[in-house]
Order: sequence, then structure tokens, then C-alpha cells
Amino acid sequence: PEEMRRVKPGDIAILVSKNRDAEMIKRELKKVGLSAVTYSREKVLESFEAVRIKILMESVLDPMNSSMVGNLLVSGFFGFDGDQLYRSIEEDGFLTQLHDVLNELNEIWFEQGFYAMMRHLLFEHESLHHFSKQPDSERVLTNLFHLSDICAKAEQEKTLSMGELYHWFLDEMKHAEYDDEKTQLLESDQKLIKILTVHTSKGLEFPIVFCPYLWEGTRKEKGDEFNEYHDDKNRLKVNVDFSNEANSDIVRKSILESVSEEVRKAYVAITRAKYQCRIVWGSHTES
Repeated sequence: PEEMRRVKPGDIAILVSKNRDAEMIKRELKKVGLSAVTYSREKVLESFEAVRIKILMESVLDPMNSSMVGNLLVSGFFGFDGDQLYRSIEEDGFLTQLHDVLNELNEIWFEQGFYAMMRHLLFEHESLHHFSKQPDSERVLTNLFHLSDICAKAEQEKTLSMGELYHWFLDEMKHAEYDDEKTQLLESDQKLIKILTVHTSKGLEFPIVFCPYLWEGTRKEKGDEFNEYHDDKNRLKVNVDFSNEANSDIVRKSILESVSEEVRKAYVAITRAKYQCRIVWGSHTES
């Protein structure tokens, strides 16, 4: 039998309907001193850090391409804000110095591999320090190191040249299939309260679950702009005829489908809990 212990923040999950609800709850918890993480199964290759790596690769492969270098300057690796960047570009020798840095990174990538180049940029050129000042610094840096590992592994196993690795990475970003190795990693997330959508929670289990939004169903009335429903052959239909005669039966079908979806969602939500599930109920006229 499992030993009794105190509840820890990492035992708790809060299930919401929409991502904006997750952000709002996270802010409210922070006001009372509770840290939470908005949990997703987002692939690391779909994160903004993947775009940063792509921009870095393009600049290092072609240091004289001014538009690519311009993208790199605002990517966060060098810590510039708009005012600093404007002042720096006006300084004599700034662009020459930047080209020297990119040529140095090009050389390290060519001779020692992609991971060595990334480490040199992060530690020797203080990119690590610049990223650490960002609000989600732990997430940003974890993603950058994770992506660097993925690139280094591909480079080694497939014996890819610099250009080949760049095109392989672009292809991975476009066609990233679900893969546990390429989902976002952050071990400290496990110690925090998790906030996630009901859809994301499918297949997962948490000791304690809070469901504050289950009563917030999709309301449909006559006069709604559009009413979606499925016909007898399960084809999605969108009603655009707003006359009362045509609309009443459509609205009824649409409401029924909407309620059915809410019931399915509620079932998923309340069955995520292992020990305890808390549901918020608001009593009102249409209960």
C-alpha cells in the first residue's frame, strides 16, 4: 500500500477549457504565492526556440547576408532590445565585429560540430546570460539545449554537413510527428501545480484534479451567427439561413451536439483524478 504523505503542489492539476483560462489561473495563483506551469504536449520543434535555432543556422551559414544577420540580432542570442540595437548599429565596427563572431561560429561548427558551436555561443558570448533574464528563462534554455542535443545526434548519426543539417532541421520543423523525445522537457515542472486543457489531459492521470470550468458550456440561441451540426451521414453543416422557420430545428440539433460534446469533455475531465476531483458548480436559472 502507498504511504500517506502531505499533498505537494506537483500532485495537483487544474483542467480548463481554453488556453487563455490557463494563463489567467496561473496569474491568480501567482498573486497568492503559488507557482504553476501551463502544461502542454507541444513539440519542442514547434517552439519559438526552434525558430531561434533556424535563424542562428542561417546566419552562421551565410554571415554576409544582411537580412539573415538582422534576424539574428533580434532573436535574443545577443540580448539587444530595440534601443540598444539602434545605438549599436550606428557604432563604427559593430557589423565587422558581428561578422567576425559569425565566422568564428562557422569555423567551430565545421570543425567540432553543431553542439560545440552552440555551447561556444551560449557561454563565451554570454547568450546564456541574456536568455536567463527572460520571464520563461528555464523553459527557453531547456528547449535550446534539447534542440541542440537533437541536432547533434542527427549530425552524428546521419553524418550531415552543415548545410545538410540545416535542411534536415527545416524538414523536422515542418513534419514533426509526435515523439516523446521531441516533446518539451522541464523536470522542475513536475514539482509545480499543472494547468492544462481537458483535451491535453486525455490519457493522463493526476492525484488531485480541479475542474473550475465544466459548467461553462457552449450556449446557442436563435439568432446566433452560425449554427454547426452534422447530418445523417455525419457531414458537418453550417447553417446560414436565419429565418425562424428554417432555424428552429437546426438550432435544436446544434444545441444537442454542443451539449453532447460538453458531456464527453466532462467525463474526460473527472476521470483524470486518482484520489480526489473538485468540481465548481454555479447555480443559476438554466441549471
